[in-house]
Amino acid sequence: MRIFGIKVSIHHTFIWLLLFPMFLVGGAGLVGWLLVVFSLVLMHELSHALVARAHGIQVEGITLLPIGGVARLGMMPEDPWIETKVAAAGPGLNFVLAGVLFLFARATGLPMFAAGDSGEPAVYQATFLGMLFLANLGLGIFNLIPAFPMDGGRLLRAQLARRSGYLSATRTAARIGRWIAAAMALYTLASFVRPELPTTLLLPVIALFIYFAGKREEMMVAARQSFARGGLLRLFGIPPAAERPPTDMGRPDYAGEFGDRSDIIDIEGRTVNEQSPPTPSAADAFRQLAEEIDGQLGR
Repeated sequence: MRIFGIKVSIHHTFIWLLLFPMFLVGGAGLVGWLLVVFSLVLMHELSHALVARAHGIQVEGITLLPIGGVARLGMMPEDPWIETKVAAAGPGLNFVLAGVLFLFARATGLPMFAAGDSGEPAVYQATFLGMLFLANLGLGIFNLIPAFPMDGGRLLRAQLARRSGYLSATRTAARIGRWIAAAMALYTLASFVRPELPTTLLLPVIALFIYFAGKREEMMVAARQSFARGGLLRLFGIPPAAERPPTDMGRPDYAGEFGDRSDIIDIEGRTVNEQSPPTPSAADAFRQLAEEIDGQLGR
């Protein structure tokens, strides 16, 4: 399925999320509500994808998972302002929808909350309109948690990058995200000891996603910046050309690495210094190719 030219796919585990309440809980209405919530999640991810595409970022697609949705974007430019707009698009849409629902309820007089059946006037239950309002408000607030790589974590990185650089900001945001993931895991454990604590089985799954996805993106950013500074050459133990002293012939001087070669005589009785320049070897060809790749990465 494509929406606005963006491919939308559903992970197979998402089906189990729908079948579980239908057969074990016996609630077809709950299944319908889950479909409504994930429609809001899809709109949230579409907002990210459309803003990213407007800034020239490749959008590979959107995948719906039991823990939410993921917009698969290409390489994010190291521009704090662009990342701020892309990250804020999803929660921003949820807050706009919540505001529209609130104004609609006020204009039409439709209640968002009604008195419950317990007979106590202080107990209220949300109507369908109120549930939509709370769902949008909850999605917006939850995604603003500064746990990288969630939206709030990306907003945090964008702000840190204005002062400390992209890699340092990524490391700080990822570290904070791991702390929050650990707090989620501890809260889940505490809920087993204190059953009265509200929790969900998805919380530890979200914590694992935050921990490993944040660590993965941190490593990707570090590798990208390392390669752009000549890391591809250093990976094979070859210093970049700018760091190798040139000889009179304009070639790097490796004589110091192999000692004085003037006493080496070839089969024709000539010393190495008298020989013609050697034919480039496979190592030379690889070195030149690696330098060209590094040059492209550094642009």
